[in-house]
Amino acid sequence: MFEKFFKVQLLKADKVSVRRILRRWPTAAKREYQPDWVAGDIVNRVVNRIEGSKYYQRGKNPKAFKLVVSEKEAFLSDLERHIIYAFQTMGYETNE
Repeated sequence: MFEKFFKVQLLKADKVSVRRILRRWPTAAKREYQPDWVAGDIVNRVVNRIEGSKYYQRGKNPKAFKLVVSEKEAFLSDLERHIIYAFQTMGYETNE
């Protein structure tokens, strides 16, 4: 469904993999906006299957990443680069 507008890639649900996706994330005074905290929060929500969606902003862009977790799937969308990362732990498979 998203393949026309977004590139879809598989991603491991670990802090190192997520941190790599976040790329250069500016240092922030608040802990909630620091890159390691953001990566940890994303992994926690995916591994524990905390359903819902959440935006993570980087710098001045208020919607840099969007995380969506449902009962069966979890996706992290890079809204700037038009890439959707599907987490492997949720059983998502691509047709590649």
